[in-house]
Amino acid sequence: MPDARTLARRARTTPAPTAHPLAVLGFDAATEQLYRQVLRYSGMRVAEMASLVERTPEGLEHDLTPLLAVGLVRIVRNRITAAMPQVVLNRLISEEARRLATVGEQLEQLRAMVPQLQAEHFDSVGTSTRPVVGEVVPAADLPGLHRALIEHGSGTLRWLRPMPAYDEGQAGAATGDEVDATVDAAVLDALKAGRRSQALYPARALQVAAEELRARAGHGEEIRVAAEVPIRLEVLGSSGVVLDAETEDGDPARLVVRHDQVVAIAELAFAGLWERALPIPGLEAHRDRRARERTLLLEQLAAGAKDEQIARVLGWGLRTVRRRVAELMEELGVETRFQAGMEAVRRGWL
Repeated sequence: MPDARTLARRARTTPAPTAHPLAVLGFDAATEQLYRQVLRYSGMRVAEMASLVERTPEGLEHDLTPLLAVGLVRIVRNRITAAMPQVVLNRLISEEARRLATVGEQLEQLRAMVPQLQAEHFDSVGTSTRPVVGEVVPAADLPGLHRALIEHGSGTLRWLRPMPAYDEGQAGAATGDEVDATVDAAVLDALKAGRRSQALYPARALQVAAEELRARAGHGEEIRVAAEVPIRLEVLGSSGVVLDAETEDGDPARLVVRHDQVVAIAELAFAGLWERALPIPGLEAHRDRRARERTLLLEQLAAGAKDEQIARVLGWGLRTVRRRVAELMEELGVETRFQAGMEAVRRGWL
């Protein structure tokens, strides 16, 4: 065996690992490096190992404490030995996996409770007998905020969307009103459930975001335009009012206000702007056409018509019929055509 001086030189020149896998078990990089030295020179006396790793014997035993506690290392008769890694590490990995599985289950249980806790929070600030309460929500939480407010409320959704990024030709980008996939999905789900959504845009949106507006109208959103939209405002039915705000650091955020009187005032302000705004004939016709087609398709399904008959009546190809039927059943959340008819009646579509 090399003498202690040679071993010490090797220890100093051996590069530290760039990553320490034992971190997942709670060991820091220094402890893992020490463990690798013990693995390499298992059976060495405590004093010799201490000299090798440039520690006092007492300091070495102190630093070995985490490894001794789990059985990776033993000190027997003043010699430091490493246990079989395959046995001890596999045991530790299994224990950690079980612990993480338990934590995962607990996190999922907590996730399932979030809607209930959110509803309790809304209830705590939602009655007119309490003072007006405003909550500033940072940008990172906006997608979750919108979905929660939309899903846990009722009534018409109303949007003033100034969309300032359109001035720079960034149509479709993640603009200040956060019209992202999460919000779109929440609004679409609300429309499918029979809620109304009204959005007021500046006239320039017709030039820079025509496709987006057409898509929204196709899903049933009512859209109008005005020369200018003065502020960004969201009146999310009974859930409250959402306005532009900033965090204490000056970062973009939203101010959520829940109070019946505030909601009523915001709805009146929106109604005044909405009445003076202009509907877009092309978009209205597109929205109405989609609604008529859906009604005709539902009537055919309720009558038990086959795909070929539906294609002849509506003037569609068979592939279009099957695609639209699949989309409609998905929208209604049903598995059979009979269920689609029943659900459409329940929703008042027929």
